[in-house]
Amino acid sequence: MKKMILAVIAAVAFVLGGVALFWGMSSTEAAQVSAEALFPGMQVNTLDSKDGNLLVGVSEPQPVDSSPDFLGSELYLIDRSFDKKLVDTDVVSAKFLTDMDIIYMARGSLLRWNHGNGVYAIAEQVESDFAVSPDEREIVFVRHDTLEEVSQLFRLELGDTADHVPVIASGDGTISWPLYTPDGAYLLFVAAFDGVVSWYRVDLNAPQDGVVQITNKGLKPGVDVLSDAFVPVPRMLESLKFVDDRTIEYDTGEGVIQLDIMTGTLIGG
Repeated sequence: MKKMILAVIAAVAFVLGGVALFWGMSSTEAAQVSAEALFPGMQVNTLDSKDGNLLVGVSEPQPVDSSPDFLGSELYLIDRSFDKKLVDTDVVSAKFLTDMDIIYMARGSLLRWNHGNGVYAIAEQVESDFAVSPDEREIVFVRHDTLEEVSQLFRLELGDTADHVPVIASGDGTISWPLYTPDGAYLLFVAAFDGVVSWYRVDLNAPQDGVVQITNKGLKPGVDVLSDAFVPVPRMLESLKFVDDRTIEYDTGEGVIQLDIMTGTLIGG
């Protein structure tokens, strides 16, 4: 009897130890580990999470140093019971809305999945990533003219499928990684309008004022990019987070930095 009690105690301790290890992870790490267990041998990227539900992209394993950004994969919705449902294929990015609808980009279209009752297109000929405003009233996305090598950033009321929507930024090269500040006052994005990849900002309360370059103003391609004045963009967008409404933090691949989006200066740098 004593041996049985000790065995039970040991088993409980083992389970509790595993639980402690699991909960010692960040919520993102725990979600990633849980999702990976459902797809053994596959590369699994957690794209978004909400109320215990996950959106994951599943694909064949990729090189370790490759970014999951824009990697076409199967999009799965995993609920709190860890039941999985295939939403679509060849998906490069996805996000939950408050009502648990899913906005995602696949095959050059921006789509909305309505609780599994149907999918409809929000915009066509879409490039790069997209962003939904904090109040979920609008969405921004990029179209790229490959012949002219010009990118345009569009602003569209969510739910509207009009062919013509306002252009709030345009320039040579490629616009990527649009994101709203937490208060919804500004939109940030990455571009290389002058040949140097930099952060840019648009005041959404006064978009007529145009685009403001935040970092690397006056720098030229080449030697300037190797200078101490150059501020790199994130190595992977997944590392970026807002410290507050006007400060972002991210990993450049050579270390984590914090950037004041109004002045373009490094915090503590």
